[in-house]
Amino acid sequence: MTAEASRRLTRLFALGTPLYSAAALLAVYVLLVLFGIVFVHATSAADEIFPTADDLRHLMRVACGAGCLALSLAIHWRQYERWGYAIYLAALVGLAAVLVAGVEVRAARRWFDLGLLRFQVSEFAKIALVLALARYLKATREKESLRTCAWALALTVAPALLIAREPDLGSSLMLPPVFFAMLFSMGGRVRHIAGIILIGVLAIPVLFEVGLTDYQKRRLIGFVSRDAAELDPDSVVQSERSIEAIAAGGILGKGLGQGDRQLPIRKSDFIFAVVGEEAGFAGGALLIGLCALLFFFSLEIAARANDLFARLVSVGLGTAMFIQAFTNIAVAMGILPVTGVNLPLVSQGGSSLLTTSLGIGALINIAVRPTRSLARPSVPLGKGVPGPLGGGPRIGQ
Repeated sequence: MTAEASRRLTRLFALGTPLYSAAALLAVYVLLVLFGIVFVHATSAADEIFPTADDLRHLMRVACGAGCLALSLAIHWRQYERWGYAIYLAALVGLAAVLVAGVEVRAARRWFDLGLLRFQVSEFAKIALVLALARYLKATREKESLRTCAWALALTVAPALLIAREPDLGSSLMLPPVFFAMLFSMGGRVRHIAGIILIGVLAIPVLFEVGLTDYQKRRLIGFVSRDAAELDPDSVVQSERSIEAIAAGGILGKGLGQGDRQLPIRKSDFIFAVVGEEAGFAGGALLIGLCALLFFFSLEIAARANDLFARLVSVGLGTAMFIQAFTNIAVAMGILPVTGVNLPLVSQGGSSLLTTSLGIGALINIAVRPTRSLARPSVPLGKGVPGPLGGGPRIGQ
């Protein structure tokens, strides 16, 4: 490599440049996927050699996830804006269909059986909601009006209610934070956001009585009051074993494959407890740091995007991944009640892996591609035509 080429490459990937953000985000993605491969195998029997049949299934899902990331990169992100509402409607149809024709597991219908994996439509619905909200919030002219908040809230509530009907309370509660983050990023009025939050808080007693199933009520009551823990002994046992496993790991952990085999749902919901026990505080802190970096680089990409749709999509996707990771880790540590939410890119769940890969691909796409509209041809310099090259307002603002 020549000296000039080396200098150009250094400038391209310099700290704070779009390519740096994209490369760093891709590196974090790869590290989290590797974390998952290692610790999914660590949950196997102590004498099993890599790769087991379970490992091979997970590796196939990782390969499919990489394909989803490549597909998301291959399409210019402007197409997401064009297809935003269609993707959202497809997600709503899928959520309605899964209630009728989905696979029933433990009295819940959340999946379509596709052979290689059971696809959970609620995971895809998160991305669909982000795209639909971003398109609507960019297109509306009354960005600070209460009417805009109401329509955006309606877009959020529709999939949330369908997901809650599966029933999947944990996934349905992932959507409101995305709505609030995107509305705030657009410049929505704080008093409108605060008012919606207040109404939601006041409606909690009604939602508890009307909107939750009996086992969900028992789970919440058992979590809040240890005296009523016998209402849902399974979730209490799961939470206690998870906390004990993390505490037993100490600073450096017991070593890979040396964890408690009695820990429930080790490969998905409680995989953070496996990391905490076998890799200790050091491994858990590294994993939390990588999840935080996903959110950080998402916000950095959003800050650099000079198109409102691109900025809102970056904020929405980053928030969705952060909230999911935070919820999974908080459940494993006993801070939140057991919800059945995967740890993005690390847990064995194929649906989460595929949709998170799509989201990461979209973020990298926004970081490395220009923000000009695909519908407008480039304009020669000096013609005075509005656009990025003509001195007028930027296209897409």
